[in-house]
This record gives sequence, C-alpha cells and structure tokens, in this order.
Amino acid sequence: MSNQRTVKDFQYISNIKDQEALRKSFFDLARSTFGLSFLPWYHEGGWGTDYIPHVLADGQTVAANVSVNKMTFLHRGKRRQWIQLGTVMTHPDYRGNGLGRFLMEKILSEYKNSEAVYLFANDTVLDYYPKFGFQPSREFHCTFPLPELPVPLASVRKLDISDQRDRAMLLDYYQKGNPYSVFSMTENQGLLLFHCLNFLRDSIYYSAAYDMIVLAEFEGRTIVCHDLYGPGSAVPLNQVLCTVSMGRSETAALCFMPENTAGMDCVPWREEDTTLFFLDTGRQPFDREQLLFPTVSHA
Repeated sequence: MSNQRTVKDFQYISNIKDQEALRKSFFDLARSTFGLSFLPWYHEGGWGTDYIPHVLADGQTVAANVSVNKMTFLHRGKRRQWIQLGTVMTHPDYRGNGLGRFLMEKILSEYKNSEAVYLFANDTVLDYYPKFGFQPSREFHCTFPLPELPVPLASVRKLDISDQRDRAMLLDYYQKGNPYSVFSMTENQGLLLFHCLNFLRDSIYYSAAYDMIVLAEFEGRTIVCHDLYGPGSAVPLNQVLCTVSMGRSETAALCFMPENTAGMDCVPWREEDTTLFFLDTGRQPFDREQLLFPTVSHA
C-alpha cells in the first residue's frame, strides 16, 4: 500500500454502528491492534449512543479510528459530563498519512466546549498527545488492611454474566450506584457491560448479607475491588470486602476513590503502560484532589 496518500483519499464517517462491512472492519482492526473482541459486547446490546467511533475509511476498510465516549460521573454529588477518547488506532497499511492527526483535530474541534476531554495513553505514544494540547495528570490509589471478622451466614454468590437474570441484576444494581465512592461512573451500562464481558467476567459477586454487588479479583492475599453497587453505605466498606473475600484476603486495594479514606494508605497511582492525559482546559478536579477513574470507566 502506497504511503503517498492524503486524508482527501479517505471517507470520514462517524456512524458505523449500523454499517455491517465497516463495523466488521472496525472490530477486526481493534482485535489486531489491542487484542480486544467487541463482538460479544455488540451482540449483547452494549453499543449504545454514548460510544461514537470516528473513522477514516478506504472503501469498506477502516483505515484509522478515534472513538468518542460520552461519560457521566457523579463527583461529590455533582453530575459531570466529560469526553473520553479511546480505541485510537491506524491500520499498518495506512500509517504515515496523517489520518490520526486529522481525526484528533476534528474531534477536538467538535467537542471544544466540553467540560473536560481526557484519554489513557500507552507508553509508546506519550510524546504524541501533548501536540494536541493534552497534559499528563495524576491519580491516587488506596489500600488498607482488612480486619478479621466473622463471615455472615448468608452466602456470597458469583454471578454469571451470560445468564440473563444475573446480567439484569448487575445492571439494576449499577443504577443504585457505588455508595462509598467520591467519583463514580453513572449512566453508562454499555461500558460496564464491556468490562464484565471481558476481564471482569469471573469477578462479579453478590453479597446477600449486605445486598451489594462487588466487582473484585484476588491477587495473593489482596482483594482488588474494582467497583461495587448497592442501596447504601451504612455497612463499613471493609466489612463488605471481608465478606466477599471469605477469609482469603489480608489487604484491600480499591480501583475507585472512596469518600472516606480514614485508615487507608492513599498514594499516587500509575497503571502499567497507562498514563492519564487531560486536554488542558483547567476545568477538571484531578489536579486539585486525590481522585481515581474507576476501572470500569476506562474505554
């Protein structure tokens, strides 16, 4: 494929969801670039109106893409509507033609009045995004020891995301929100479903004792809590996690920022091969507070 092509040789499209050939090409490119399978998520109805790929197409082939994710967060009781960019990719046959730059500039122009625009970049492109006005930002991560508590008689049940009733239960509890979080993703069942159909598929638990759904993994003697959903926070968080861990864990690590951090060790956090960038608008709170994007909000 010749590298002497220009953006004018490609068709710009932002509504590929219902175009079968382009949708398939997009899925194929995502799989070859990131190892991600969008197909189960699509078949389960996860692709809603908040996920908008912007592509440059060569006929029925997606040559490059930058996806817009319309995100809603609840931050200290305030509803925040931000834009997360993701699935940034260019097919190897079309690199060197400025396609990614064209898409970034077009999207940033379209969403220039947004309260905040951000993305997560891997280590190979840390010099790329500052060219568009993005600046690296920080996150904080909390850990704390778990007390030895008796496990309630009521059982902890692992939910099966492929079971229609369990999936409906998860989405219903998600609507109740995370009662412990100071910064939580809301109104985005599609992104939650994507994570629960992929890397959190075997990590969804329901505690009947506290009527909570907990997304958690176990790493040695640590329970890694990605998020949890339920009706209220009357029960201490460490008690809920003790119940889910069933005596397997001595420490808890949170992948969201709790409102009450008493007794916790909160330190700067950087995920491996992942750096948070914000468009330099000066209107986001991450530079002023200790915050963390929940795992399930990463697109």
